[in-house]
Amino acid sequence: MFPHNLPAITAELKTFDVLRVTPWGNTITKDIALAALENEKLGKGDVTDMLTISFSSPDYIGHQFGPQSVEVMDNYLRLDKDIADLLSYLDKNYGKNNVLLFLTADHGAAQNIVYMQDHKLASGSIDVDDVLLKLRSFAAQNYADSNMVEAYDNQQVYLNHQIVAAKKLNLATVQQQFADFMLIQTGVAQTITATELQRNEFSEPSLALMQRGFYAKRSGDVLVNYEPGWMDWGLKGTSHGSPFSYDTHVPLIWYGYGIKHGSSSVYVRVKDIASTISVYLHIPFTNGNTGQPLNSYMKRK
Repeated sequence: MFPHNLPAITAELKTFDVLRVTPWGNTITKDIALAALENEKLGKGDVTDMLTISFSSPDYIGHQFGPQSVEVMDNYLRLDKDIADLLSYLDKNYGKNNVLLFLTADHGAAQNIVYMQDHKLASGSIDVDDVLLKLRSFAAQNYADSNMVEAYDNQQVYLNHQIVAAKKLNLATVQQQFADFMLIQTGVAQTITATELQRNEFSEPSLALMQRGFYAKRSGDVLVNYEPGWMDWGLKGTSHGSPFSYDTHVPLIWYGYGIKHGSSSVYVRVKDIASTISVYLHIPFTNGNTGQPLNSYMKRK
């Protein structure tokens, strides 16, 4: 059972925000999806309809309690039943050959830091506020202006480009100096600058992942990877954000129309989903598409 007195917590908080950190956030989402199918008459017209559903409670519960918790186990047992309800409705009202369904996740997660330490695994917590103080101290000592560092957020160092320009400094050189400084910090495994990501194409797995997530107009000046088991999180629950398999390896399940029975451990990317759906529906690839259709898993009639 989900071991919390939810009525008491809700009464104390005077809000229903607690709902998202319970399995019933999933159940209500499923009920809304079923209501949409029924009342919007999805799939009953001449064109294909697409319904996307985000079961977000596993993310909230996982962050708060960690992968090995009773709460996470309880959540997935109940989510399994919710998905079964959804599949039963689809089979009954549409038929398996008239539905194409895929299920995946946006990320995995690290084990809880204390859990890893109890099992003699290298791990640790990085204090983001402390990192920012160190970065600004480095800026004050080397550039006489702590405000050169605007923020440290989402494992990225953001520099004030106006200050860099006013001091007539080379941005790429400054970025590299901060990257070198971050690399000697405890728990940091790898750093790379925005300039490097823009000028090169990387095949090394962790750098390639960073490059795929890099957006020049919004990303930081220095991107940081932590050592395995390290994260900027407290000792309770867990987080994600690394290039390692515990964060990046998630299931991708297909069901229904044109799907061959079987399984595979071959590496595919999330962006391949859109390409695959486009091929199934005989429509052009979506704008900006760079994925590849998963042809080997599709039935050929």
